[in-house]
Amino acid sequence: MSKPVILVSGSFKELDGAPVLSCQTTYLDRIAEVGGIPLVAQGVCDAGRADGLLLTGGGDISPAYYHQTPGGKLSFQDDRRDRSDFALLEAFVAAKKPVFGICRGAQALNVFLGGSLHQDIGHLTSHNHLNTPHPVAACMERGGGWGVPERLTVNSYHHQAVDRLGDGLRILYRADDGIIEAIAHESLPLFGTQWHPERIDQLCIFEYFMDLVKGV
Repeated sequence: MSKPVILVSGSFKELDGAPVLSCQTTYLDRIAEVGGIPLVAQGVCDAGRADGLLLTGGGDISPAYYHQTPGGKLSFQDDRRDRSDFALLEAFVAAKKPVFGICRGAQALNVFLGGSLHQDIGHLTSHNHLNTPHPVAACMERGGGWGVPERLTVNSYHHQAVDRLGDGLRILYRADDGIIEAIAHESLPLFGTQWHPERIDQLCIFEYFMDLVKGV
């Protein structure tokens, strides 16, 4: 049986005056470890030739995508990345193929489905979400099983977060301060974590994603 092909979103940068599509190797390593073939991709790729989509972390999504004007703390916006991620989401959601969003990727999934974001969570919490370990707790029965406990310590690194949920999404985990840290669709194979499981010992979440890809 051939290995599943997983498209992995990348960020756009300039190198010697030319655009470069790049991706941190930790994402690629985790996909390979659970038996997939990772391919860094942009929005022009054909979802029909791949089995799943991993949307990675990155800069802020333009508030125009959730019908807001920019606040004062937005940073690292890249319209090319926005267009690419939403084109990928359009293709994979239409094909009902699995999508796993991490950090910015979870936010993009929420926005694509009609949700919105807190442009900056500084006014909502005194907790540090900037790569400082903090606890999260499950909000309801997860279904499908990630192999992670009801309460765990995670490593989210973000100043934005999911606000209004997109259509069909539910909250899986919240931080102790109420910030949404994981979401999933009620009927489609779409889910996301605000934290970065690729950087800590949570390969089980990637195994869960691969089970979705394989239809287990």
